[in-house]
Amino acid sequence: MTTHKSIGTEHEPFVIDSNDYWTALLHENQYYLGRFYVWLHRPGKVDFMPGPVSGEGPYQSGLSSEEHKALFKLTRSVCAVINKTWQPDLWNYAWLANHESHGHHGHMHVIPRYRQSRTFQGRVFTDAQWGQNYVPYPDVTYPEPLRKEIAREIERGFYE
Repeated sequence: MTTHKSIGTEHEPFVIDSNDYWTALLHENQYYLGRFYVWLHRPGKVDFMPGPVSGEGPYQSGLSSEEHKALFKLTRSVCAVINKTWQPDLWNYAWLANHESHGHHGHMHVIPRYRQSRTFQGRVFTDAQWGQNYVPYPDVTYPEPLRKEIAREIERGFYE
């Protein structure tokens, strides 16, 4: 899999899958086991909504219909693998383009939610926020080898 130039090399070990428009990457904070985000390849302040909202206010443009289709296809395929692997009870999705650190770049967070704890590689992952908004949540950064193994476990699911 080729990593798109908009993804820094430090993130390459956490790439799960990609297509012409998007790259799915494991989120650094794995408080929610399998949490990932889908990063738009093209630059700019991009609104999730196409049409009249696009180009107004802070956004330069909205997603095209091709970008929407590719986003949904990639997100569904990664979610299907996580559903098979860890059986989340539901999903939360967040389009957060309001963060200065990445220049308001278009991306979507995909957060699996678990009614009961899950165990992976001897670690117990507990969604203490179950039944509530996914934020705020603890700032949990597991060791890089564990996060890489979570990403590879998801990636392997595409080939089973």
